[in-house]
Amino acid sequence: MLNNKTRSLSNSLVASFALMGGLAMGLLTGCTPLVHNPDPVLFSANVHSVYNETKLKDLVAAATAEYQSGWFNGIGGIAEDTNGSQTMSPGVEGGGVTRDYTDTNTQVDGVAEGDIVKTDGYNIYYAARYENKIRVLSVSDDHSISLESTIDLGAVYTDSLYLTSQYLIIIGYRYNIQETACQYYDAEGDAAYCLSYMWWQPTGTVVIIDRTTLLPVYTLETDSYFMDNRLIDNSLFLVGYKYLYGNAEEELRPTFTEIKDGESVETVVGYDSLYYFDDTPAYGMRVLTGIKLNEDPSLIEYNASGYLGASPDYQKMYVSLNALYLAETVYHYDNTTSYTRMTISQYNIDIPNATMEFRASGIVEGTSLNQFSMDEYEGYLRVATTNRVWTYSESSNVWWGWMSDSVTTNHLYILKVSSTAHEFDLVGHMSEGLGKPNESIQSVRFSGNTAYVVTFLRTDPLYIIDLSDPTTPAITGTIEQEGYDTYQHPWGDGRLVGIGYDADENGMVTGLKISAYNTALGNEETIQTKVLSTYGASGENTWTYGYSEALWNPKALLVSVGHGIIAFSVQAYEYGYTTNPTSETSSEDPTSAGSDVTTSDDTRPSDGSSADSSGNTDSYESWYWTYHSYYYIFQIDFENSSPISDPIIIEHPTSQDYYVNVDRGILIDGYVYTISNREVIVYSLVDKEIFGSGLTF
Repeated sequence: MLNNKTRSLSNSLVASFALMGGLAMGLLTGCTPLVHNPDPVLFSANVHSVYNETKLKDLVAAATAEYQSGWFNGIGGIAEDTNGSQTMSPGVEGGGVTRDYTDTNTQVDGVAEGDIVKTDGYNIYYAARYENKIRVLSVSDDHSISLESTIDLGAVYTDSLYLTSQYLIIIGYRYNIQETACQYYDAEGDAAYCLSYMWWQPTGTVVIIDRTTLLPVYTLETDSYFMDNRLIDNSLFLVGYKYLYGNAEEELRPTFTEIKDGESVETVVGYDSLYYFDDTPAYGMRVLTGIKLNEDPSLIEYNASGYLGASPDYQKMYVSLNALYLAETVYHYDNTTSYTRMTISQYNIDIPNATMEFRASGIVEGTSLNQFSMDEYEGYLRVATTNRVWTYSESSNVWWGWMSDSVTTNHLYILKVSSTAHEFDLVGHMSEGLGKPNESIQSVRFSGNTAYVVTFLRTDPLYIIDLSDPTTPAITGTIEQEGYDTYQHPWGDGRLVGIGYDADENGMVTGLKISAYNTALGNEETIQTKVLSTYGASGENTWTYGYSEALWNPKALLVSVGHGIIAFSVQAYEYGYTTNPTSETSSEDPTSAGSDVTTSDDTRPSDGSSADSSGNTDSYESWYWTYHSYYYIFQIDFENSSPISDPIIIEHPTSQDYYVNVDRGILIDGYVYTISNREVIVYSLVDKEIFGSGLTF
């Protein structure tokens, strides 16, 4: 491993799923094309240390030559596109007074995930999107909110925040300007003009700020960018990616610049901490970085290692208290078929030392949705994937055309690390009955010995799967309804809450929904569904649309099972037109449809005549649109026949002059603090009303 003292790592086998680089298992030019196998087969890969500069440059040069040739021997590979899911913690300040607050919605208890809002119950730290600053908000004893300070980050853009008792940790990136100048000459040799090419290259940046002084005490910058991260106790684990362009003059190893005690030190990862796989072109490098925090900032240190061949796209990361798992999806295709496989790597994590060491890797059929498609339980790794195999045939009536057919198969794998090798053993597998024809997985949630898997094409089968016998997973129940969930949250034994899309009987999405389910054996049913917003026509000449970040980002959810609360923002649009007489202004104001409206210009023809859409020259159409930024709060009580309450809806005022989005909600002592880039609005769950005047930025 490399740290600030440039320690070397022993030559143990270390690997990354990502190192399969999108071209694992014989995808290198000249190797035998990989044939799709319908049976669930696990493959393993050999990994080696780079050792020296010559070997590293040879690997990168070979990959560059293969890419430029555009020839893959008929086959190519391109990376495609807990249940203690939130933390209820007491904040302590001053004389030991505690506050009850809800932190970021996460997947695994004890494994913190970064987000744009963090709190300890007394302060809220907010990194508004596209702004290079952190707002530090103070929550008073009377529950009012005020702006305590603003941290100017300069050139650092924030991706996520972490909070410890001592530090505010900012993970983001800088844009470093790269410039190349070219001089051009005319036929006589005189200078004619000069072109300068500029581009911006993002670099991963970690800034650790002392919460008392609000000043940075440690900074780490690298030439890779960070893709995902986790914090466990005082150890920060980061996964990054470094592009390799094959320039023989450039330093190919990951470079780090560490700033502490007022000094800047640049180091590079040693060759003995770089690794590669057999038959995997070195298009890029996965960089694993660990940062060990310390009360004395001068003793904060990092370590890093790199793995050649990784692709930057479509990575998923799952982290337990024991291991870090990476998953990379790979497209495989030849002249007649295409399909996907996914390479999974496990790294054992050493929390006291913030290090990661390779343990095992393997390849499964298909691709998974996100981190919730993976789960570790009692030593087993459970993974859900969807594989769509396309079969092509050349069309005879055109010079080059294709007709194709596809078969979709959903898989549930149960894996365990081999005791004798650096690979996974296949313990259990399920594909039969998991989804109707051509349905793909839309959401997955593991809860102990139970898995909830939703597939969708026209209706939503929610499959309840018993995993108590890892060798024989079994579907014990199904629940069908129109639409599908994109996220599900366990709400106690036999209870589940899901959010997702409503749809009609033909599978056409019609809006957003929240549902409550009974998943107890023999009593499986949808207890209640509430539709939040609808798509399409909502009246004559009027259409509506809505969405929520929570549909794809679970961190956007405020969830407290203990308090019976689930909440998230909803953005709603309405647009349409009114028909106005040409002789005088209409008595009906088109802006009455909403508080925030933009109207179009008079659409009358330039020759002075006017017509509406039906050709009537006595009137013209005036288009308008409205935008609303809401925060929905639902109270959940499964003791009621209708567990989902009517929503409490908090609207953040918007204007045609700026865009407003309610980014997050924070629950502190029974008050919900809804935060947008324009203001904070506080709602009292006890008094059922807006509290105070809030805060405007």
